[in-house]
Amino acid sequence: IGGNTGKLFDEPGKNQVSIPPFQVLIIKTRERINLPRFLIARWNIRVRWAYQGLLWVGGPQVDPGWAGHLLCPLYNLSDKEVTLKFGEAIALMDFVTTTPFKEGESIKYPRPPSRTLFEDYNTELKSALYTEARKRIDEVDSKVNNFETRLNTSITIVLTVIAILVATLSLLVGSYQKISYCFPSWPL
Repeated sequence: IGGNTGKLFDEPGKNQVSIPPFQVLIIKTRERINLPRFLIARWNIRVRWAYQGLLWVGGPQVDPGWAGHLLCPLYNLSDKEVTLKFGEAIALMDFVTTTPFKEGESIKYPRPPSRTLFEDYNTELKSALYTEARKRIDEVDSKVNNFETRLNTSITIVLTVIAILVATLSLLVGSYQKISYCFPSWPL
């Protein structure tokens, strides 16, 4: 998830992984597949997981002759965390026969295939929706903070000006009262 890798084990505390909302988890199957050259395997997420918000992002077909683990990104489209447990069935697979393998004409997959390691794949996928939303929220937050700073500065300046006006007015009123007391007949 987000470039962090881990492994599930059949022991408490290490037997589950949670996919946060709008995040991608790349899984590597526990099982290995060893397809003969005359079979194609098709796999997809179980309906149970689709109703919890998981989207199967990988290609549904496993090529004839493939041998090794399967890897697939799962995207959590829901607004709730989805938890997968060790050994839980998450996908179904069916098999379809192909045309017969013809020596010299059909392409052979090397045995074992050259890309069987999890590390060979880019595991730093991040949810585009989450990333874009986070970016926009940060922009709005920055604008609100900027506006708040400007507003606070403006309020401080306005209150300072009002305080100066009140002080000046009180000095003027006080001076007027003293002058009119000393010179009652003097017109001001």
